[in-house]
Amino acid sequence: MSKIEKAYAITDAKISFVSLVDKAANKKQFLITKAEHGSASFASYGRIVNADADSHYITGIVYEPLTEDAHGNYMTEQDVQHSFEPLEKAAVVESYVAPCDMSVGEQAIKKGTWMMTVEVDDPDIFEKVQKGEITGFSMGGVGKYSDTDDPLPE
Repeated sequence: MSKIEKAYAITDAKISFVSLVDKAANKKQFLITKAEHGSASFASYGRIVNADADSHYITGIVYEPLTEDAHGNYMTEQDVQHSFEPLEKAAVVESYVAPCDMSVGEQAIKKGTWMMTVEVDDPDIFEKVQKGEITGFSMGGVGKYSDTDDPLPE
């Protein structure tokens, strides 16, 4: 992953949902919709990094801080505030911010990355995960959108 030096910041993020999606594939992406007065609605996509066939636990990246998205935007670890809506036929088993650089299976995880493990009770949904038809989590919410291309914080 190449280091980015400048990008547009999203701050004061309020996360209103996390869901399973079929769009995450290999790259994290953001969809930003600007509103008035520097506010923005956004959605991001993070990939599943582990699916356990015995427990039906799925672990994946919800959000990785200081990583430029497809639209040249980023958030810091401190800017994400977690608020969850229930996932139908799934339960959040754990939700945490990686305390250090680490790995889950073969996937390198950067310090500050929001990780989530979900137990999927619906066999059809879990089968889609195993087949690669569902590939990640999506989070969405609102926040303040910067109009300036500023240097990234250290």
